[in-house]
Amino acid sequence: MFKVALGILVICLPLLISWLLQKRIFTPTQKMQVILVQPNVNPFTEKFSDCPNFIPYTKQAQMLVDLTLQKFDTTADLVIFPETALDENFDERWMRKYPTFQKIDSLQKKLGIPVLLGVSTRIFTKEKSSPTSQYAPLAHSYYEDFNTALLLKQDTMFWYKKIILVPGVETIPFPEYTIFLKDFISDIGASFFLLGTGKEIVNFPTRKAQIAPIICYESMYGEFLTKFVKKGANLLCTITNDGWLGDTEWQQHHLYLGALRCIETRKEMLHCSNMGASAVIDVWGKVRNEIPYNQRKAMKSDAFVYEGQTFYVHYGDFLPRIAVGILILVLVRVVAIKLF
Repeated sequence: MFKVALGILVICLPLLISWLLQKRIFTPTQKMQVILVQPNVNPFTEKFSDCPNFIPYTKQAQMLVDLTLQKFDTTADLVIFPETALDENFDERWMRKYPTFQKIDSLQKKLGIPVLLGVSTRIFTKEKSSPTSQYAPLAHSYYEDFNTALLLKQDTMFWYKKIILVPGVETIPFPEYTIFLKDFISDIGASFFLLGTGKEIVNFPTRKAQIAPIICYESMYGEFLTKFVKKGANLLCTITNDGWLGDTEWQQHHLYLGALRCIETRKEMLHCSNMGASAVIDVWGKVRNEIPYNQRKAMKSDAFVYEGQTFYVHYGDFLPRIAVGILILVLVRVVAIKLF
């Protein structure tokens, strides 16, 4: 009887706590108007220079400009473009000299509000600076590529370089020893980009919010996102290119992983995807506004800013750690019984 009661308690207690938490009222400190732009450029056939129906980079940039202007008015506070919205491996020293980048930079200055976007960037060094640095014979130097988020704000650029890379697509284990696999993976027809790893958690400052710039796969890791919130982020923003996932449940799965992050941190999330779905998710994990998959469209939406840090932000994935500890104790006990 005791075991039955304990089992019911274990099941019902979390449900009761969740129900009580739903009665809480969260009060935002700021309200923003954001424009999410979904350019819907197919990564397999259109987006990159080696694609069969490649859309020139200048035309892709103009597409972003045109979609933004369709939704812009003077109430807008922020524009968001997806991951690698501009993909030319920009030399970081000369970003503003590239015609495609100039289009977006001019747009930002014209609108007078910040623009957050994903770009591919490259740094050059005379010496090999990391295991993912590669030699460029024509430049007589080493280069390293990054998946980068930028915030353009008048004449200032804020940078964040992706820290958690996708295994087998953006990175390989122990690249200093296995870099030869890069050509092998490409030769068998898989898309592979050997990228450098970002080193620093950075929030993007705007007039109404401190924004956590999360790139693609990073939104899978709840405890990782708490690092942004601990540094003061009060609005989450995931930029991604879920066109790689096709019209499958996977791109919806990625969107709703963001919903979990909103619940864990009690922060809203702006989820901007190249092919969709793009959405604004509230602190309860509910999608408030959405652009469906495979639509070329921009959306203007409210976004609310919430302060404070949750229990999860402070303590992270404590339940799995407790579970692992209990498992170890059980295994030790079983082994001890067998031996003695």
